[in-house]
Amino acid sequence: MVNITSAPTVTILETERLLLKEITPEFHDFIFQNWSDEEIMKYMGFFEMANYLVEREKNKQKLTNYNISFRNFIMEEKSTNEVLGRIGFHTWYVHHSRAEIGYGMLKEEYKGRGYMTEALKPVLEYGFDVLRLNRIEAFIGPQNIPSIRLAERFGFVKEGLLREHYCKNNVYEDSACYSLLKSEFETRRPNR
Repeated sequence: MVNITSAPTVTILETERLLLKEITPEFHDFIFQNWSDEEIMKYMGFFEMANYLVEREKNKQKLTNYNISFRNFIMEEKSTNEVLGRIGFHTWYVHHSRAEIGYGMLKEEYKGRGYMTEALKPVLEYGFDVLRLNRIEAFIGPQNIPSIRLAERFGFVKEGLLREHYCKNNVYEDSACYSLLKSEFETRRPNR
């Protein structure tokens, strides 16, 4: 079992079925300096060495600078301790109070079970309340209907299409640009 007692403090958000374990830049650095490859792969839910090597390279290149940071969460199912996916803010423009949200499940079999819907609400609340974001952006492939429906369910508004905005497997793809403002989120949020 991985010892995290000397690790930087991280936030854990809890839902009915999930634990959302925060990954900050400090925690990311800590685990890559102090844990074994196997411990990191297990904790972060990497099933393949190739995914781990990409993450390790990101750590070497440094994921933040004075203006851009991130806050991500590992999605772990409470009943099994299995890592299901990730969700969070991978491009956080600290001085502009805006961030891009991203999310994904690690395996196809985890999709369609409502996990992402369950995780998105507390992560949005965290973004607006803790990170003090004014704007959250989502760039979604126009053919990714489940992701578009999820964003729209939480009040994201489509702003337009960014042509050849994203490169995947050496192919440039368009991104539909969605955003959610804090004022819009507040009008939809139930009283606390």
